[in-house]
Parts: sequence; C-alpha cells; structure tokens
Amino acid sequence: MPLALLGVAGALSHNAGQLLAAAFWLGTLDVFYYAPMLFSLALLTGASTGFLAQEVLRRLPWRNKKISQKL
Repeated sequence: MPLALLGVAGALSHNAGQLLAAAFWLGTLDVFYYAPMLFSLALLTGASTGFLAQEVLRRLPWRNKKISQKL
C-alpha cells in the first residue's frame, strides 16, 4: 500500500474519531457540520505526510543497496 494512501486513511480516521469524541463530549451532533472541511483537509495533509514519509524512507542509507553493501 502506498504511504500516501496510508496517510490519508490515518488522517481521515483521526478526524472521524475527533468528531465522534466531540459529539459525545458536547452531547450534540452539530460538530459534524465541520466534517466536510476536516475531511477535505485530511486528504491534503494525509497525502502530504505519506509522500514525505515515502521520500524519507527512500533516501535512508539502509534502503540503498549500494551503500548497504559498502558497510
């Protein structure tokens, strides 16, 4: 699974959990009016986090076989 998809899934799950907790805590479902904004931002931030994580992992020395072979 690409890390970008994993990042988006994590961000969406986090926002859903936060909305459920807020609805429970406040005793109202009105907090779900924020859902479209939160979920659209989750797509952007989750994908960004996933792409950055994938790039960091790609650039780590132990991921590069040429560097690993020299050690």
